[in-house]
Amino acid sequence: MAWRKRRNVIRDDMLKTIAETFVFGEGDRDEETIRLLWRRHTDAELAAQAIARWRLDEDYSQWWEEFSRDPSHMERYGYTSQDLAEAFRRLRANWKKRLRRRRRARDAKAEGGA
Repeated sequence: MAWRKRRNVIRDDMLKTIAETFVFGEGDRDEETIRLLWRRHTDAELAAQAIARWRLDEDYSQWWEEFSRDPSHMERYGYTSQDLAEAFRRLRANWKKRLRRRRRARDAKAEGGA
């Protein structure tokens, strides 16, 4: 049972990363742009947009013929559009804090590479 809990933690972290990347980009979007995104779209709409943009629901054989039937990202990692919408809902609740963390990490990485 412990492996199942660990798998869910990993999956939830991955969904959080998908949502953050979709909303924040590389941390270069300004807060007004992000506020506008939240006002204009529901969590389900944002999940649907992320799935469509990154083709998370398509199996790999649609991209490369040598893969006969590899599962889609969603199938492989066991999540649904509702799960991703829930990740957007959680992000919506504390997006400013998450954005600050993401920017600090980006800036620290840039300073270390300079």
